[in-house]
Amino acid sequence: MASKWVNERFLERVSERCDWGHGLLHHTRRLRAVPVFRHARGCLDFVTIQKTVRDIVGRVLVGSGGGGGGADVRYSHQAGDLVLPLDDAEAMKTALVSHGGRDGSRDTTPYAELPMQEWAARAVEGGMHPAVAALLEAMDVLGARYPRLAILLKR
Repeated sequence: MASKWVNERFLERVSERCDWGHGLLHHTRRLRAVPVFRHARGCLDFVTIQKTVRDIVGRVLVGSGGGGGGADVRYSHQAGDLVLPLDDAEAMKTALVSHGGRDGSRDTTPYAELPMQEWAARAVEGGMHPAVAALLEAMDVLGARYPRLAILLKR
């Protein structure tokens, strides 16, 4: 049983270092600073597991009328728990403060704004994998427009 826990914890720690979406969120909260994207446009849309499960289970229960067979395929898009606009640092800071911390607690300490290179260097010093920092820096290229990217939010 202990080895299972050790393996799970190991995978969580690897995920924390190498998952770019959650790495951005984690290190932004840790640094209390948002990276300033000069060129990238679009937003990251974090969705909680709880909301996703609640929606899927609700749709399955409503759609299981007991008729059997012939059910149409249905698609569901989860969105909107925490939206971080890449091209608006002020809105990103506001969203982070209003959403609260990973544990749901509210911390009204203001966020600073840091140029992307400085933010990435500090994030790497704090444990972000250098490849993740390089990916985030590479996202900020002239003309880059990202669709609303949904990311499952870990709590």
